[in-house]
Amino acid sequence: MVVDATGNRVSNGAIDPVAAAEPLKQLVSKGSAHRAPEIMEALRLLGYDRDSLTSGEEGMLIVRRTEDLFGLVRNQLYGLGHEQLHVATLTRYYGVLARRLVYEGTVDSIQTVEPRDVFRDALLTGGQYVVMYHNHPTGYMHPSNLDKRTTKMICKAGKLLGVEVLDHLICFNDRFFSMRHARMLPRLERIK
Repeated sequence: MVVDATGNRVSNGAIDPVAAAEPLKQLVSKGSAHRAPEIMEALRLLGYDRDSLTSGEEGMLIVRRTEDLFGLVRNQLYGLGHEQLHVATLTRYYGVLARRLVYEGTVDSIQTVEPRDVFRDALLTGGQYVVMYHNHPTGYMHPSNLDKRTTKMICKAGKLLGVEVLDHLICFNDRFFSMRHARMLPRLERIK
């Protein structure tokens, strides 16, 4: 769920980064990290939906394998008749900070993907990694040439921003293709 500064749901996936960052900036300046309601409000403004995550050891879902992430996102994409591109933002130790719908496309493509939209949550939350995932309603499980070009461009932008692309999943119902497993992504620089 994505909301604007007034708490209203935003249908196009846009988020007001100034409004989203303001509660966090106030908490940091006051040194009041113990104030959970304000932190939760800030996370809500960032589009965080606490019902969408299950608790790990420290209250955060930890993604240990690609299959774990696919299990988390499968229901978002199952049976859709058009493409959707989502992004998950992860911590250094693979805790899920945020998940968000970034773009909606047609039955066979998403034409324009901007790095600022892919990395927005990572920059606002201090995420170390992003995972892009989108569906192919046609059932074709391999990346198109456009998927490859877009992923390459996003990886380059992420390197400049200090946020790495951990994977790009292509999903169709109960199956997925991992560009990381297929060695189609650059080698990760950050070592745990």
